[in-house]
Amino acid sequence: MAPYVSDIGSSLMRTFSPDSDALRLLAGYASGALALGETSSMELQATVAQHLRDLLAILLGTQGDARELSVNRGVRAARLRAIKGQVIAQLGHGELSAESVAIPLRITANYVRKLLHAEGISFSDYVLGLRLERTFAMLRDRRLADRAISWIAFDAGFNDISYFNRSFRKRYGMTPGDVRHGVPHTLA
Repeated sequence: MAPYVSDIGSSLMRTFSPDSDALRLLAGYASGALALGETSSMELQATVAQHLRDLLAILLGTQGDARELSVNRGVRAARLRAIKGQVIAQLGHGELSAESVAIPLRITANYVRKLLHAEGISFSDYVLGLRLERTFAMLRDRRLADRAISWIAFDAGFNDISYFNRSFRKRYGMTPGDVRHGVPHTLA
């Protein structure tokens, strides 16, 4: 941490506000990092370690170029992870939006869209992809065989069955009924 924080000893002795964005991001990211487990790739482990160092440096008060680098790597990564977590938590809600994701994270909807765009995907395409993956998995789940396909679509957050069917067929090259009945598929 010495290259990032000039007087690390003094920085470690001060108290941090529990409402600090940097502290919340660090705690959330560390929790997610622990959940990865030891089976994650070495490359992913190294990236996560760098993000944790960056977040800690920001919390401790890094300055200048080191701060800018830490913000760009650590904060963005932690925010993106939090955004994706919020999307997953709200996925079944038909009214899921960039705004509904942004509010609990205390960021703007534009920032949500910007971070996802930097990953090469729009907010709506990201949500659609997750919903389609969820419906696909639910259709293959034998425990849900008694559930109507429309129930599964609504449970995954789709509000329009026609849109769901078109999107599903476009993504998987088959109908939801084909998946339910075990027809082999190929991703489009």
